[in-house]
Amino acid sequence: MIMQATQERFFIFISKLEGKLKEFTEASIPELITINNSDTGQFRREYLRMKSAVLGQMENIVKKAREVKEEKITYFPYDEDDLVTYLEFRTECYDRFYQLEELYQDCRERIDSTDQEDYEVKYQKILDEYETIKDQFRCTQCGSPVPIEKIYFKEKNNNLRNGSNAVLLNCFFHHRVLRYLSMNIEIELVYFEFKKNIDFFCSFQPDDLLG
Repeated sequence: MIMQATQERFFIFISKLEGKLKEFTEASIPELITINNSDTGQFRREYLRMKSAVLGQMENIVKKAREVKEEKITYFPYDEDDLVTYLEFRTECYDRFYQLEELYQDCRERIDSTDQEDYEVKYQKILDEYETIKDQFRCTQCGSPVPIEKIYFKEKNNNLRNGSNAVLLNCFFHHRVLRYLSMNIEIELVYFEFKKNIDFFCSFQPDDLLG
């Protein structure tokens, strides 16, 4: 019977797509995690491009199944006398397709879960940057060293510009990096007026962060 043969071929087709989806997901996850942890850019463009490409390939797999479902199942030609048989055939094929969609959603969630920054690694880069530049400042008038004993960053831009790592530090606080690192940090808030604009500074001693 043509209807039965079509259903069997459709089930085999869906099974192959499920295998491809699982295999592609398993291969993509470790690569995405590696890129995410090594992407030093503030906006992580390399990681986001890779993630977008992966999700696009996964969507193409489901899209192909959806197109075949419409062509071979939804618009399958049948006689009026075979209506009940057709409805059963369509229901079973649709249910099999929905299983693929559920797998796709699960795989997509796993891909989305790679979007977790390794705050400890990036936080260490901030400290390394601080150690590199803290003794490089001198008074322009007398030439005496100007020690930088704390790390400062601003939320509102004025005439000062922060390094990219210092800017990221503010994001770490908002993402509860303190809890992630299990550290106790005493934060000193300093408000000051500069050209009639109120700027917010956060400062702390690097030694305090090391516990």
